[in-house]
Amino acid sequence: MKTKKVCRLLCFASLLSVSMLAMGAKTVKMQNPLVEHTNTAKLFIDAVELNPDSTTIILHTYCYMGNNIRILPSVKLVSEGKSYHLRSAKGIELGKWIDIPTLGDSIFSLSFEPMLLNTKSFDFIEGDDDSDFRIEGIHIDKSFDSQTPIEKLNALSSQKWEKGKADLKGEILND
Repeated sequence: MKTKKVCRLLCFASLLSVSMLAMGAKTVKMQNPLVEHTNTAKLFIDAVELNPDSTTIILHTYCYMGNNIRILPSVKLVSEGKSYHLRSAKGIELGKWIDIPTLGDSIFSLSFEPMLLNTKSFDFIEGDDDSDFRIEGIHIDKSFDSQTPIEKLNALSSQKWEKGKADLKGEILND
C-alpha cells in the first residue's frame, strides 16, 4: 500500500516537473530589430528567433549588379562577452562568393548555438577582417517594440533626437 502511494507521488511529481519545464520553454521573436551600427549596406536582419535549442537569424541581402556576397563559416554572435557559434545555414553556401547577377535580392537564415532567452542585444560578427560583415548592437528587447523610432534613438544615444524640420545637403555621385 505504501509503495503504491510513493509510486503515485513520484509519478505526479515527475509529470508536474515536465509540464513546468514545457511551460518555461518559450520562444522570443523580433522582426526588424533595431541595429546600432553596421559596416555594410548589403546585409540586413529581417528577424531573430531565440528558443532553448537555437538562435536563428533571417538575413536579407540588397546588392547592385556586379557586387558579390559571402558569409564565412566562422560567423558568430556575441552577447555580453560570450560567443555563440554557427550550427547551420539555409539558402546560402558558406564561404563561397556569390555574384549578384545570379543572386540579386536574397533571403537566407543562419542558426547558431542558443543564446539566453532574456538576451537584450547582441553583435553579428563574420570575422576580424575589415571586409567582413559586422552588425553591432542588434536589439531584441521587447520594450523597444512599443517605442517610437525617436524614443528608440534617445534610449541608445546621449544625443537628444527630436521630430522637426531638417536641411539635407549632398551630392549624387555617378560611377
